[in-house]
Order: sequence, then structure tokens, then C-alpha cells
Amino acid sequence: MLNSFKFTDEPTLDSTKKKVIRFVSRALIRIKLEYGGNLSPYPITCLIDSGCDFNLFPASWAKSLGIIIEDGTPVKYIGIGKSDLIAYSHFVKIHVEDTNMSFTTKVDFSEKQQTPLLGRSGFFSYFKKIIFDEENNQFTLVF
Repeated sequence: MLNSFKFTDEPTLDSTKKKVIRFVSRALIRIKLEYGGNLSPYPITCLIDSGCDFNLFPASWAKSLGIIIEDGTPVKYIGIGKSDLIAYSHFVKIHVEDTNMSFTTKVDFSEKQQTPLLGRSGFFSYFKKIIFDEENNQFTLVF
């Protein structure tokens, strides 16, 4: 079974954050998180990131589900420019909108993270293929 989604054009702002300098097409998908029988009240728009090894989310989403972040396993991330952040791993259920797909996986939550990222281990690993089709401005999840 497969589901295709259009890329979403998002603006890139200048350093003052007042002027759009270009638009970038991104593989964004909406999900809901579930933990301990609590389902996130609103869909979460996430970036499907082939350069991200794991799922990394803002801490606010964990808190909205009643997760005590620091009770999770601490993990250190080192990113662009050698910047680092501490995240805490928890197992949650992900419901992929516009599909009948849901699965329990590990998500790392951090106070320093702003964009919810779906990575190779914990998201990509649940699909047979994820196809990025630049020519047709879409991506496809094959499961």
C-alpha cells in the first residue's frame, strides 16, 4: 500500500525575519502522538528528514501528553556547527494522518528542538520505501 503527499512550500526569511528571500519545498507530514492513552489534541506537522538519524521533537509535545521528559533516557545530539542538545527518549505511538498507519516508536524530546523531525531509525524503518519525487513535487510512503 502507498500514500503520496505533495511537498509543502515554506518561506525562508532574511536575518531580520521580516522579509521572505525564497521558498523551499519540504517533505512535511501531519501526525498525532499517543502516550499512555492520551492522544495529541492537534496534528503535528513534521519534517521527514533523511539526514536525521532518529525522531527528534520539541519538548512541548511530550508535555502536552503528560510525559515527564527527564524520566526518559538522556541522549546527546551534536548537529550543524557542532552545536549540541540533550534530549530524552520515550516510546510513543505515531498515527500518520491520511493513512491507516500507526506504530509505536522511540521519540527523543528536547527543550532546544523547535522542528519535529522524523528520522531514519524510528520512522523510515517502518516503511518498505520512502520515495522523494522532486520532478512531481511529492513524496510517497510505501508500506
